[in-house]
This record gives sequence, structure tokens and C-alpha cells, in this order.
Amino acid sequence: MKNKESLISIFFAFFILLLITFLSSSFIFFAFAILILFLLLSPVLYPIFKHKLKLKDLSDQIFYAKTEDNWYLALHYHEARYPRKKALPVILVHGIAQNKFALDLDEFHSLALYLKVRGFPVFAVSLRGSGLSYYKGVLESKKKYFTFDEHVLYDAPAIIKRVLELTQAPAVSWIGFSLGGMIGYAIAGLGIPESKKIQTLVTLGSPGKADYLKGKMIQNFIKHPWINKYISIQTSSRLISPLGKYISTPFDKFLFNFKNTKRSTIQKLMANCIEPINQGLIDEFTNWARLKKELSADKTIDYRKNLENIKIPTLLISGSVDHIAPPAQVRYAYEKIASKVKKFIIAGKRYNFKEDYGHLCLTVGDFAPEEIFPLILEWLEIHGIEKKKRIRSWFEKFKRKLELKKALRKTHKKYLSN
Repeated sequence: MKNKESLISIFFAFFILLLITFLSSSFIFFAFAILILFLLLSPVLYPIFKHKLKLKDLSDQIFYAKTEDNWYLALHYHEARYPRKKALPVILVHGIAQNKFALDLDEFHSLALYLKVRGFPVFAVSLRGSGLSYYKGVLESKKKYFTFDEHVLYDAPAIIKRVLELTQAPAVSWIGFSLGGMIGYAIAGLGIPESKKIQTLVTLGSPGKADYLKGKMIQNFIKHPWINKYISIQTSSRLISPLGKYISTPFDKFLFNFKNTKRSTIQKLMANCIEPINQGLIDEFTNWARLKKELSADKTIDYRKNLENIKIPTLLISGSVDHIAPPAQVRYAYEKIASKVKKFIIAGKRYNFKEDYGHLCLTVGDFAPEEIFPLILEWLEIHGIEKKKRIRSWFEKFKRKLELKKALRKTHKKYLSN
């Protein structure tokens, strides 16, 4: 089940939040004092705020996909309200340090709900270590430490198999945000049986390589692994979420554009969506940034090179002011992908969007439901529909040709008799 936060983790979370607050120029002394008082009382007050901030799960039912290494992954199923004929099931996969709420937050900021009411069956996933997903096995190390490779080699195949089993569909559509899109690239380019079951791929803010991770904030996180060990971003975000509508942190501009995403929306994310980052993911991404190669831990898989194996229709969307996955890094994936049917979109004012999109804006931005979601729907209406088999199509054409000849002969005989 979910790991409980240690006292030392909570202590360090308090300390860092206070330090960030103190150093931030946007706070006056009075606000700082109020925040200290709030944090000191948080053990008593947080249960009250937690109840008020907790979001309702919009899905109709929860299924589980069991992986080969005994993780049970939560699949939040949205049944199509008015099923579209031949619509393939859609798999929504969140980013790093998130759960299914990243793409299924509330009635307005939910790609899952948007597609559901337009006829597509949707499964919003929580990967291992997040949401309602849990581990049930004897090897605790499998629970405590995992890498990107486990997401690709275990999580993705299990999810695809389970969705196909539940829907009896011939294939699926994979939509991934950030890390979820990177997993989509990896599984689609891997060439295993489950790869062939992905008919189309859509990514939101998903870079094609990781060697660009040179930002000061990211580098400090990489150079000091103890930060992740003792300071839980989940604990920190939960504790500060009641004040999320009223305060800003140095991280905000890095993650989203204030003009495109409301603070109340970020508050909901902080209270419901943020999850711990597994140390295995940090270690692997650190190696990628240092070596400038995206290799599996055992060096047998070259994820960057495998982009060339992707030959299915692929839509890549990037935010114009995305600092997590800059447009140039998403474009790299677009250029490497070998598909003849692919499209790259930069969401920003320069490209006729109402506002510039940061990383989180792509899924929970104010304008995402009217600008980003329709682009995805349009793509699925073309590429996310079950295709007729060639033999069947050829047979139907041949049958139609015979029927036409038969009708012409019948008309000709009738004409001669008259």
C-alpha cells in the first residue's frame, strides 16, 4: 500500500517551506508570520482542510492491471456516455510525481471527461508508486526502488493487456503527459507484442531526450539526492495546499503560466495529485543527463534510438513557455519518429493560441479545454477509430461489384423483354 511519511520527512518539509517563504520577495513579514503559525498548527488543521480540498473521483469504475512483478495499477474507467462507433479505448498516463488526477482533475480540467462525453471509453491510469496503485509481493525492494524501465517493461504492457481484455478492442490509443508521453515513446518503439496494439500516440510536453536538464533548480536536485530522501514533495504540497490560492513559490513560474492557470487549480493539484518521486527515476534521469544518452539501466535499450521505430500516427503538443519540456526537446522527438503521419504543435500566442502554455497548462490550463482538448479529439476522430481489415474491405468491394453487375443484368433482361 502507500508509504506513510516519516516524522523526519515532515520536519524537513516544514523547514524548507519556511525557508522558501522567508526568501521569497513576494511575501511581507506579516504573511510570513501567519504562515509560520499555520504550519505549527497544521497537524490539527490539516485534516479539516484535507476534507474540503479532497476531489471526487469522476470515473465510473476502478479496475486493476497486475504487472509481472506484482504491482496492481489502478485504471480509472470512464464509460463513453454516447459510444462512438468503432472508437478505440483511450489510455491516459500522467507525468512524474503525479497520479491520475493530472489528466482527470475536476469537471472542467479533465481530458478523461472531455473524451468520455464525446464517445470514447477512457482509462485514466495511476502508475506504480502513485494514486491507488499498490504492490503485493514479498520483495520490498520492488516497492521502494524502481526506474523508468519498470514503467516501460512492466507497467505499460500490463495496462494495455488489461484494457484490451476489458474492452475486447483490437487496439488502444495512448495519450501521455510529460513522463507518460515518454513511456508512450518507449513502449511504441520497443517492438514487443503490446507495442503493436497501440494504434496512435499523443504526447503533451514530453521531451525526446533528457540531456538538456541543465537548469539550476534541476541540477541542485540531481547533485543532492538527500533532498528527495528527507524532503517529500508530497508532504510539502499537501501541507501548503490550503494556502495554495494565496501564496507563490519560486517553483510556480517554472511549472506554469499564471495567465493560463488559476491558483485555485494548482491548489487542487497540490492537495490531490502530487506524489513522491522514486529515487530510481531520479538516478536514471541523472545518468541520462550526464551521459547524454537515454539507456535502460542494464544498457540493453536505447530509448532515444528507438524513437526511429515509431511508425504509428503520432501527435506531439508542446507549451511555448514550458521549462520542463521546452519545445526544442519535443521537436527532437518529432523529428526522430519515423511515422509518415505525425504532427507537432507549439501551444502559444505566437501560434494563434489565446495564451502561452507552460508545462502544467497543457492539462489543467484555463484555455486547455477549448484549445488543447479539441486538438486531441480531432486527432482521435481520425486515428483513434478501429480500422477495417484489408481483407474485409476488399471483400466488401468485390461483393458490391457483383451486386452491381447482377442489378445491371436484371435491368437489361427487363429492357429486352419489353
